[in-house]
Amino acid sequence: MFRIQLTVSSTSSANRLSGSVTFYLHPTFKMPKIVRPVENGVASLTVIAWGAFTAGAEADSGATRLELDLAENPDAPDTFASK
Repeated sequence: MFRIQLTVSSTSSANRLSGSVTFYLHPTFKMPKIVRPVENGVASLTVIAWGAFTAGAEADSGATRLELDLAENPDAPDTFASK
């Protein structure tokens, strides 16, 4: 099992993230859609998974949509990325 921390923040210090961020996980998760409040310009979510999946995030009332395939992380162990 692996602990994964997903974090969303603005790339612009002049335009800090606010409101909330909706995280989208693989459909096999018990709660594949989770909303987290932005605190100090950052929203984060920690989950436990047995392998890689594609995670999504939606911020700015849907104006910003992000997607990340965790299997493409070059620092991820093979046992995580290959599942």
